[in-house]
Amino acid sequence: MNLKLRLSILFLFVTGVLSAQQFLPREGYFPGRLYYKNGQVKEALVAAPKTWNQSKIFIKANLKAKSEKIQSIYLDSISITTNNGNTYNFEHLDWAFKKEAKPRKARWFFATTKGYLTLYLLASAFIITKEGNAYAVIDGTIYYYLIRKKNEKVAYYFGVTGTSHAPVNSNYILKRSASMYLSEDKDLVDKINKKVLTHKNIEEIINIYNDFMSKRN
Repeated sequence: MNLKLRLSILFLFVTGVLSAQQFLPREGYFPGRLYYKNGQVKEALVAAPKTWNQSKIFIKANLKAKSEKIQSIYLDSISITTNNGNTYNFEHLDWAFKKEAKPRKARWFFATTKGYLTLYLLASAFIITKEGNAYAVIDGTIYYYLIRKKNEKVAYYFGVTGTSHAPVNSNYILKRSASMYLSEDKDLVDKINKKVLTHKNIEEIINIYNDFMSKRN
C-alpha cells in the first residue's frame, strides 16, 4: 500500500496477551503546541500520546524541568515538531461507527491527511523515536481509518484494510462510506462503486475528494 503520509507507519504484529505497550521506548519530549477546548493555545515540550485512550498528556517547560500532566478531556488537539522538521498532529475526538450512532468517548487519533475532510489513523500506540520519526503500532494486521468533515466535532468510521489480507467486506464498507460522506463528488463515488478505487486507495480517495471540495467552495 502506497501511503503518502508524513507519518512513517511501522506495523508491529502483536499476538496473544503481548501488549503493544511493551514495545514503547521511554518518553520523548518535542517542541509542540496544545490547543485547549476553551481556545487557549500553549507552547511547551510535549510527549506524544502513547495510546489512543491516554487520559493525560505530559509536558515540560524545558528538558530539565519536572513534567506536568494535562488532562486529555481539556484538549482539542496537540501538534509536535521533531528535530528532523516533521510535524505530527493528534486530535482528541468523540467518534462513532456511523452518523446515526451515539458518539463514543473521545480518543486520540493521528491526522494523516488534512483538508475539508480529515483522515485519521486508529492505532493501538504511537512511537516517536529520538531521530524524530513517528510510527503507529497496531495489534494484528488490520488497521482502521476514520474521517471528520470541516466544522464537524465527531470522527466517523470510514474504512478498513490490511497489511497482508484485508477483511472480505473492506470494499463494501468503503462503498457504504463513500455514499454517505463523499456524495458531493459523484464521479469519485462511481469509481469506488466500480472498484476503480478500492480500500487500498483510501488516502488517494480522500485527497481527490478534498481537491474536489476546494474547487467547489
